[in-house]
Amino acid sequence: MAPTARAMRTMLGVCDKFASEFNVLFNANKSKCITFKKQSYLVTQAPPRHSASSLFSISGNCIENVYSWSHLGHILRANLLDDDDILSRRNSLVGQINSFLCNFSKVDVLVKNALFRVYCSSHYGSELWDLTNPKVEDYCVAWRKGLRKLWKLPYDCRSVNVAVVSNTVPLYDELCRRVLNFVRTCLHCDSPLVQAIVTNGVSAGMNSPIGRNVAHCSAYFNLSVGNIGASKLRSCDCSNMFNSKIDTQSAIQANVLREILLIRDGLLEFSSDLMEVSELDDFIMLLAN
Repeated sequence: MAPTARAMRTMLGVCDKFASEFNVLFNANKSKCITFKKQSYLVTQAPPRHSASSLFSISGNCIENVYSWSHLGHILRANLLDDDDILSRRNSLVGQINSFLCNFSKVDVLVKNALFRVYCSSHYGSELWDLTNPKVEDYCVAWRKGLRKLWKLPYDCRSVNVAVVSNTVPLYDELCRRVLNFVRTCLHCDSPLVQAIVTNGVSAGMNSPIGRNVAHCSAYFNLSVGNIGASKLRSCDCSNMFNSKIDTQSAIQANVLREILLIRDGLLEFSSDLMEVSELDDFIMLLAN
């Protein structure tokens, strides 16, 4: 990475000098160049998908200019948006969920629910996303659909019911928690460079991707921005904040729904004098919405 084209050429020149001195050859075909544009540029136009001319070369070969490319598992775009990366991770999550449900189809729902958190909860790279991006909700929708399939809930089951039944916090809450903990880790990093970059990003507020995320997550959890680096936000803290937002009636309804689901799956017993087994599906449909 370099701030200017001149700085990049200087760095590539060092590589060429090294290659000549030690008789090695850098393969330009395995390298790509992305030119990130300022926000003022993005308002008027978007750069082309591929550029015919090359700005840089190495070992006498031109480096291809591209609009987006995958680097360390993340898809980078010249317009600095996360759309492609989020879509890629969503598709990967859907594949993980489908494989999980197929491989563990014979396991009871409680064990399956616990395993779901292990096999389908990596959310790799989400700490770097702009959480105000609308595509993040598409990722969360895929997660909720997976939980609905796991518990055999109606497709239109309320999100709060999905969270309570599965004993999880909404995925968006978890993503916000990870972002704040990532920023905290960077603020306490041993590298002065990382500390400086993140500190300046947080101070820049809405003018910085990190600052925007911190401001958004702080407002979402009703936390002070100044206390972000003070302590780690634990999963139980996130869960407590989510539960405090649920009204009593919704909480009771969701817990009753969970018990009926366990009865349906044979994990809880009930008196057949009170309810016919055939009526359970009707109660599930009623309580899920």
